[in-house]
Amino acid sequence: MKSNLHSEKEILIFNGVMKLMNEGVNIHTIKVADIAKSVGIGKGTVYEYFKSKDELLEKSLIYCMNLSLNKAIEKIDNANGFEEKIYTMLEITKCNVQDFNSGNGFLFSNMGTCEFAYLMKSENKEFKYRENIINKSIEDVISVGIEEEVIKCQRDKEYEKMVIKSAIIGFANDLYCSKFTMEKDIYELKKRSYKLIIKGLN
Repeated sequence: MKSNLHSEKEILIFNGVMKLMNEGVNIHTIKVADIAKSVGIGKGTVYEYFKSKDELLEKSLIYCMNLSLNKAIEKIDNANGFEEKIYTMLEITKCNVQDFNSGNGFLFSNMGTCEFAYLMKSENKEFKYRENIINKSIEDVISVGIEEEVIKCQRDKEYEKMVIKSAIIGFANDLYCSKFTMEKDIYELKKRSYKLIIKGLN
């Protein structure tokens, strides 16, 4: 995983931004003075680490997304077996869709679809890092499934990843666009998504 390239003070300031956003403050109205106050430092201290508010906000959001991603990958790695790993992916997706305080979920809701998508690609190096980590995790999960003989090895490796990504995106879309709130209904949705993956990779 990516090593920590930020100082303790920078992380403190990043957490201040996230704290305000968690409290419902819109990213467009956040003030540097409010960020500084939320973590008990002076406004001038913030500018010792960041040239502008825009730089601070972008780096804060990227930090949060990377932190969220690292935690998600750790959960997937710790899950036992192909099925549990897929269900862990779906549970993480559910949290990001339903809980706006969980990582990318509240960022998406706070910024809006277009702005969020722009941020994800605005720093190509950072976007590429996240993309590579996600692809590596999916490849590892697929390897487990093949080893367990739950799925078959496909010649087209991009197709293998696309099947899992499509199922997860479909699951997220169904959650976002529907009124699934009961856990039993969500579980049935997870089962259908898992079945789709098994069918697509056999």
